[in-house]
Order: sequence, then structure tokens, then C-alpha cells
Amino acid sequence: SVKRHTDALRVNLVRYDWPLILCDFIAIDAHTLFNEGKLNEAHKLFKRGHKMAQERKAYTIVHKNLRGLSLTQLRMGLLEEAEQSLQQLWQSCNQHEDNYSKALYYLYHGIFMLQKNDLELTENRIVLAIQMFQKNELYKLAAEGMNLLGDIHRSRENLDQAHTQYTRSLKLMTKINHPDQDIPLLNIAIIMSIKNLHQQ
Repeated sequence: SVKRHTDALRVNLVRYDWPLILCDFIAIDAHTLFNEGKLNEAHKLFKRGHKMAQERKAYTIVHKNLRGLSLTQLRMGLLEEAEQSLQQLWQSCNQHEDNYSKALYYLYHGIFMLQKNDLELTENRIVLAIQMFQKNELYKLAAEGMNLLGDIHRSRENLDQAHTQYTRSLKLMTKINHPDQDIPLLNIAIIMSIKNLHQQ
């Protein structure tokens, strides 16, 4: 089974002392736990992976673990810890010219500011993230960012701008065959319903 092979690989990574591969493997394991909703376990693994990668100056893997760690902390509501992780990510990805991590920093920092209820700065960060995703041809993330930007405009009751972003998101998702096309489609329907209510 896949689990049996995964467990065997994990044992050999430790046995033969392949620390860099192990750091990467820890991040993959932690992401799996995150997706399963096992946030406490994911949090511990991301911290461990980050520490190991940092000790070995493997900055691509440092950033992978920091991205996962900050997102997990945001999901857990650990805003002070998330802010510290995001600051570390920002400093390191600038120092090591990691544009992918920089783009995700903008996205995650936008989510952080959304939880702090600073919608103006949230909008600024999401716009920057979308621009970087498009520049680096990360269209799946760009489409998701556009949908999130639509949510921000809707929260600020800018319905026309929200409709524009949801439409952009749906158009791009359709083009790349994104699996979550129903999300911006549903959001467009909600906007149309709100507008119809206002016109009555």
C-alpha cells in the first residue's frame, strides 16, 4: 500500500541520514495532516521541518515549511505566531530571491490582515499576490486570489467590483480547468441576488 511504502521511505531517510530529503518529506507529511484537518500535528511537523532545514541552510525547504506553518497558525487562530512566521518568510524569501514564496507571503499576509479586520490592507496584499501569480504563470493561485479579492469587495459592499473579480476568477478557472469553478459561480449568483433585492 502507499502508506506502507511511505513508512518504509521515512525509516530509510532517518537510517541513511538524508536530512535535506527528510526536511522536504516532513513538509509533505505536514501538508497532508493540514488537509486532513489535523492542525496540531501539522503545526508540530512544520516547526520541526523548518528547524531542520534552517540548520542546513536549505532555504527552499525553509520557505516551504514556513509557508505551511504560517497558514496552519492562521487556520488555528494563532495570530501572533502567524505574524512572526510571516515576518520570517518575508525576510528570507527576499534575501534568497524566492518569488514564489514572496507571492504566497502576500496572499497569507492578506488572510492575516483579514482576520485582523483590516480590509484595506487585505485588499492591497491580495492584489499584489494576484499580480505576482500572473507574472510567474501561477494561474491556479491567481484565480483563487481573484475569488478572494471578490470576497473582500463584497465585505466592503462594493458589489460591482466584487462581481468583476468573481467573473475574472471564473473565466480564468474555466480556461485552466480549475476543479473549484463552482465557487466563483456561486459567488456571482449571490451578488446577483443581492442586487435584485436592492432593486425591489
